[in-house]
Amino acid sequence: MQVQVKTWGNSQGIRIPKEVLQEAAVSVDDVLDVKVSNGMIMLVKPFRHL
Repeated sequence: MQVQVKTWGNSQGIRIPKEVLQEAAVSVDDVLDVKVSNGMIMLVKPFRHL
């Protein structure tokens, strides 16, 4: 799957399809860590103790 980087105000962003978010168990307003490694951008849902 490909997505396109677009301008969003003074920043850039991508839209993540609903199906991808569901598969990753990510919901609206979830907080994700952004990591960069070997030219890859990774969005990681942090582990939270309850």
